[in-house]
Amino acid sequence: QDTGGLDNITTAARVGQALALLATVIFATQVFVAVRKPVPGVILRLGLGISVVAALVLLMWPAPPGILLAHAIFGLGMGLTIPGLQGLASLSVTDAEQGAVGGLVAAAMAGGFAIGPVLGTALYALWPGLPYLVAAILLLAALAVQFGGRTPSPSAPRET
Repeated sequence: QDTGGLDNITTAARVGQALALLATVIFATQVFVAVRKPVPGVILRLGLGISVVAALVLLMWPAPPGILLAHAIFGLGMGLTIPGLQGLASLSVTDAEQGAVGGLVAAAMAGGFAIGPVLGTALYALWPGLPYLVAAILLLAALAVQFGGRTPSPSAPRET
């Protein structure tokens, strides 16, 4: 709105389009992925890498077409990252701990939804590209942790 000279109605429509595209791609990706039962660590790493690309698209192309493209790419990335994270968390604990780890993952995602906009707004006030740069850095850091850590496998025995 501030850089594109958009009025409130047009801004609301553009935001709605971007979020609807994001949600649609997340949904389609998760439906496609779920039937294939992939290895959680693989789709988590793939999703994080794709999400880095999305953040960089937002950083380098903050015009309406770039914003829509980035949201579609983010939808693909998060559509892989979310089930990958949930699957890894589930495989990392015993059967008795499943509810607790599921709750922790859900709480962490809710925390991100609460903190992200506040932090993003503060970063945007410093420089409009800063939220996307910070997102790319954080996603790269998460990707580095995934490549550096031990990944539980679905075939690994779990304690009951």
